[in-house]
Amino acid sequence: MSGKPYYPANFVTPKNRPPGVLATEFYRKEHGYFCHRPKGTRDWLIMYTVSGTGIVESASHAYECKYGDVVLIAPGTPQEFYTAENSIWEKMWCHFTPRPSFYSWLSFTENVGGVLYLRLDESSIRDNVHKAFERLLHHNQSGGPMSEELAVNALEEIILLLSKHQREKEQAVLDPRIQEVVQFLMQNYAQQIQLNDLAQMVCLSPSRLTHLFKEQVGRSITDILQKHRLKQAARLLLSTNKSILDICTEVGFNSPAFFTRKFMSFYGTSPGMYRKQNKLEGMKESSLA
Repeated sequence: MSGKPYYPANFVTPKNRPPGVLATEFYRKEHGYFCHRPKGTRDWLIMYTVSGTGIVESASHAYECKYGDVVLIAPGTPQEFYTAENSIWEKMWCHFTPRPSFYSWLSFTENVGGVLYLRLDESSIRDNVHKAFERLLHHNQSGGPMSEELAVNALEEIILLLSKHQREKEQAVLDPRIQEVVQFLMQNYAQQIQLNDLAQMVCLSPSRLTHLFKEQVGRSITDILQKHRLKQAARLLLSTNKSILDICTEVGFNSPAFFTRKFMSFYGTSPGMYRKQNKLEGMKESSLA
């Protein structure tokens, strides 16, 4: 887990590209269809397979995509994909630029080299993603009032569903003691939490807890706690008129300067600018209604 999604080392984030849906469509492609992007794209790409078989390749990995499979590709990731032999590949796809709130949900792509492949085995999650994708295509192509915002909302639902699914898979294999610590951190993030207290809670030594947590979760206890505090701070910035100092204290940070530095590292902008930009965006959307 991490505060930011995966980007290759040589990727430069595009400037002045507004967040939202760039293009989305349904494709029905026979064998012979092929797309090769050695430098990737400057936006995110998500593909959902409706039927048939497609192959997605990146670096040394090849993913066979069948009904209900999702592939999420980060910017700047070399890629090629094509229809498998003796097949017709039906897929829904979307190129998009994330809103600031998307980044923490996209962080699960960090440790998979820029390409996340998910097999949605459960019919409930598969059906929900499928329906959200259909709404995304419909709203993006309708051109009606608020259609752009409705399309982004459908995309947001898809990303949330995938993030939830991925985190549930990760937690299913966690040591029960680590699960207990993660749950405690999420519920008590505003408190001043001590490593010794956490270790005592799950009957481990502090060093053993630190090692086991990092091994299973992929990040340190401090990293996960700070990430959750920052997400709660972002929520309060947009949903309340509380001062930045009050929000800093409410989510568990002792130093406003440290809070601002961590917030900028996580979201790419200061708390004040994050609030201003997102509220301005909301005002523009309201004026179009």
